[in-house]
Amino acid sequence: MRPVYTSSRTGNRYTEEILWAHPRRVIDLIRMPITTLLDLRDWVVDRALLESTRVISIEEQLIMLLWIIGRGATTREAAEQFQHSTQTISQ
Repeated sequence: MRPVYTSSRTGNRYTEEILWAHPRRVIDLIRMPITTLLDLRDWVVDRALLESTRVISIEEQLIMLLWIIGRGATTREAAEQFQHSTQTISQ
């Protein structure tokens, strides 16, 4: 079977791009300033609500969630954007 999500722009790369993007672009993409995202990350880590996996970091998980909510995106749209399976997106 041929892999579906094979773009060179992986979710990890997209996450890194967002973390270092212009502040206005970050707000356009995830609907909050990067400082708020990092505060949210620290909050979920302190409470052990999320963990990084070998496939996806906490930052990517949060950015994915915010990206989906901010656009009303589907699992398939997120899978394409972040280059993960729909199963990974929906977990």
